[in-house]
Amino acid sequence: MDSSEYLKYVTERVVSYMDSPSQTEEEEEKQNKKLSREPWLTRWFGVAPMGLMMWWGNRTDKKKRTHPEVRSASIDDQLSIK
Repeated sequence: MDSSEYLKYVTERVVSYMDSPSQTEEEEEKQNKKLSREPWLTRWFGVAPMGLMMWWGNRTDKKKRTHPEVRSASIDDQLSIK
């Protein structure tokens, strides 16, 4: 490589470096891209795990709502418990 070609190459590299966005702009773009992505569970396995999690959460909520004490009590007792 001759000296004029080398000087041209170095000049192009410096100019491209100067024209590139600053580090903070790159970090903001990266952060926005991460926020816009869907959750990894959905990306890897589709909608089925989400449905399973919703079903399981609903199942445990029902257990919490139907305590053995509350089930055996009458309606008047239930109102006085709350």
